[in-house]
Amino acid sequence: MSDVAETAAELQNALTKIDGSLVEDKRYSISVHYRLVATEQIAAIETAVDQAIVRHPRLKKRLGKKVFELRPALPWDKGKAVIWLMETIDETGTGTLPIYVGDDETDEDAFRALADVGVGVLVSDEPRRTAASYRLRDTEETRRFLARLAAGGGSMRSWHLVQKGYLPEEEGYREALFTLGNGYFATRGAAPECIADGIHYPGTYLAGGYNRLQTEMAGRIIENEDLVNLPNWLPLQVRVLDGPWFHVDRAHLRDYCQRLDTQHGIFERDLTFIDDQDDFIDLCFQGARVFNL
Repeated sequence: MSDVAETAAELQNALTKIDGSLVEDKRYSISVHYRLVATEQIAAIETAVDQAIVRHPRLKKRLGKKVFELRPALPWDKGKAVIWLMETIDETGTGTLPIYVGDDETDEDAFRALADVGVGVLVSDEPRRTAASYRLRDTEETRRFLARLAAGGGSMRSWHLVQKGYLPEEEGYREALFTLGNGYFATRGAAPECIADGIHYPGTYLAGGYNRLQTEMAGRIIENEDLVNLPNWLPLQVRVLDGPWFHVDRAHLRDYCQRLDTQHGIFERDLTFIDDQDDFIDLCFQGARVFNL
């Protein structure tokens, strides 16, 4: 009998009198769940787990979400497993974007492994420090997220333009890149809380809305017709309770992502910032900017 199987049998016997406890033998690891256990009994479960580790030193304990995990003491975790899967699946080198969704502390290994090569999504109804790039609140949001991925199919990569991170020096470039319109009316992809300054330049333009100006150049009068920047219709200010008004240039940003859906004409900006109370605040700005005029 393997260490895992033997330890699982010992723990099932040791914890049989603790209501709500569950020992799950996963063949290569063991999960001891205590979600339904009375608070005063949790210490007894951890003691039983620690004693099992003493008897079977080739196993190690990991903490999870209302669970103790016992696994072989090997240099292997979910992060290494994800990298191995990527290398195995993408042998042709055509390019694969891994998306990893998890809700457990042990999933942080995978989030860290995918930080530069994939997308980590934490499922948690409470903000916490994580290596994941995005967060879903619960299983229902996860279901909708997966349904949206499935509906997009293979065309999603072709129709979506994504920029991560906030770089003030690139903001003008991104505003131009995320401009949407219908050939008659167009709006730059500017942050709605910002006004024109050295970084941001909100712009709304209408075909036929231009100025005709004359300029003297090299002794000659040159006549130019330039589009006029019409009044900015985007302004939107938000704040949390009585806190300061949000502004991207003054906020302590944790995550920042701009996403353009060119198929449906929707520009989204998802971000997480930390307020003065060290709370994580999630904001999502979404606007359709293709008009049937």
